Amino acid sequence: MQPARAREPLDGLLDWLIEGLDDFDPQTDSVFFDAPGASSLDQAERVVELPWALSLYRQERKVLDVGSVYQESWYHMALEQVGATELMGLDVCAGGRDWPLLQQPQLPLVSSQFSLITCLSFLPALASQRGEGWAMAELYRLLMPGGRLLLSLPLGAGYYDQSAWLSLITSQPFTVLTLRYFCHNQGWVECYPDQASQAPLTGRVQGLGCVELCKRI
Repeated sequence: MQPARAREPLDGLLDWLIEGLDDFDPQTDSVFFDAPGASSLDQAERVVELPWALSLYRQERKVLDVGSVYQESWYHMALEQVGATELMGLDVCAGGRDWPLLQQPQLPLVSSQFSLITCLSFLPALASQRGEGWAMAELYRLLMPGGRLLLSLPLGAGYYDQSAWLSLITSQPFTVLTLRYFCHNQGWVECYPDQASQAPLTGRVQGLGCVELCKRI
C-alpha cells in the first residue's frame, strides 16, 4: 500500500475552490468565484491574470507585487501559503501609501533583491510619473539575476497595440520564457496575438497579453 501523500499548502485553497463551486449555476450566476475577502470578479481580466500568475509561481521566497492595493486579497493569501514568505506589495494608487516613491529618480528599494516580481495590468500606473522605460528599467533592476517578471497588459483599442506591447517587453535585456494572449469572446479564451491586439473598445478590457520574462544571468 502506498503511504498517504502529505497535504501541501495549496490543497486547502483547492478544497475551498471546489466547495465554492458547489452552488454555482452558470445559467444564472455571472460571478466566476468569490474568494475569501474578494469582491466579485465577474468576467474582468482578473479571472485570467491571477490564475496565470499563480500557475507560474516556482516557490520563490522574495516576491514583489506591483499594484497590490488593487489585488484580490485571496491572491496574496495564496502566494504566501505556497511559499512567498517575504512578499512585498507596492501600492501604485494615485495618492496612496507608496505614491511619493514614484516621484523619485529611483525606487528606494535595493537592487537585485527579488526573485519574482508580478505586475498585472499595473505598469501604466507605475509608469505614470516617469514613463514606461523607467518603469521597466526599475523592475529589471530590482530582480535578482535569473529572477522572473510576470507582466500582463491590456491589449486592443484604447490600450496597447501589438507593436507597443512587443517594444515594451523587449526594452530591457530580458529573456522571454513564455508569451500568451487572451481575448474576451463570450468568456475569456486563449487566442492569436492579432486577435488580442485588435480587440474592440467596449469600456472594459477585451484583449490581454501575458509574458514571463527572466533577467539574464
